[in-house]
Amino acid sequence: MSEKSEKSTRILYLSRIRVVASFAIIVLHTFTMYGMVEKDIISETELYVTKLVPWLMMWAVPCFVMVSGVLLLDEKRSITIPKLLFRYVLRMVLVLLLFTALYFLLDAWMNGDSLKFSDITTIFKKFTEDGSWAHLWYLYLLVGLYLLLPAYRLIAKNAGRDVLIYLGVICLIFLSLVPTLERMTDFETGFYICTSSIFPVYFFMGYMINKGQLKLGVTAGIILTAAGAAAIVILSRMDFGDKQASMEKLLGNYAFLPVVILSVGAFVLLKGNGGVLRPGMAKVWEFLDRYSFGIYLTHLIFLRFLIKVVKWNPFSFGSFWMLIPVAILVFMVSLLVSILLKMIPGVKKLI
Repeated sequence: MSEKSEKSTRILYLSRIRVVASFAIIVLHTFTMYGMVEKDIISETELYVTKLVPWLMMWAVPCFVMVSGVLLLDEKRSITIPKLLFRYVLRMVLVLLLFTALYFLLDAWMNGDSLKFSDITTIFKKFTEDGSWAHLWYLYLLVGLYLLLPAYRLIAKNAGRDVLIYLGVICLIFLSLVPTLERMTDFETGFYICTSSIFPVYFFMGYMINKGQLKLGVTAGIILTAAGAAAIVILSRMDFGDKQASMEKLLGNYAFLPVVILSVGAFVLLKGNGGVLRPGMAKVWEFLDRYSFGIYLTHLIFLRFLIKVVKWNPFSFGSFWMLIPVAILVFMVSLLVSILLKMIPGVKKLI
């Protein structure tokens, strides 16, 4: 999502993935936030849907990471360590600091709190501890991926298809399958591998799919998407008794195997046949993609404004279906604000 400004041969289908994933993130947050705020007054069915829809949108962030893998692991792209630190990492750090401060000021305004000089220390603490608005966690993830990028690029360049598949399978077993079994059953293994995040797996999957090392066409994309979504729906309807809370945590976990399957399927489907886009639509996707990072950064501002300041309840105008127009409205307003932010010198280079 944040690598699109790099001058290189443009891979057009990536714009489509980023734009659709950006809207999916807004849908996820819209249903989640309204479900939490209105949980005491909506029906059980509405409460269930406000949980299920976000679980079905869990593919969005992994698709962002897969897009990053396509771009950043490309051996044709020159990324020196100084460039990595002073362009990629520094940019994300500045964005984090800027928006942590902005969200702090917005929280103070929405809560009616007065500002004081010591708030500067509070803002810096929130920045260092990931204590700001929840969606900023993705930017911390990007910083971590960037810092390890030289090692990842060496692996991508020299490992070869068989080794990459082997590493991917091992990571899926220990970072997805085993934790899933441990949450769902009393099974617990003493074996582990010396890494703790599923996101490098997504990072390399995007690269391998784009390179053709994982040959997955539209049919495979349909099957994987349907299988992942069906598994999530079925598991969300099952009664796991005293393990119900653990299951709900799994459904919202990016390492959960059905989420991995759904994410890969969504990426392949949005890629389409050979990643080819019609010229007219390519321009539309490119335009929207130009502002996708800004949309991601700003959309929660408008959601929180609707909930905390306007106190508008979509459920009073219908059922959970009314949350879709809310998500569309938030997307459009976020797009407009992102366009305006791009006109500000300095800010333009950050978002």
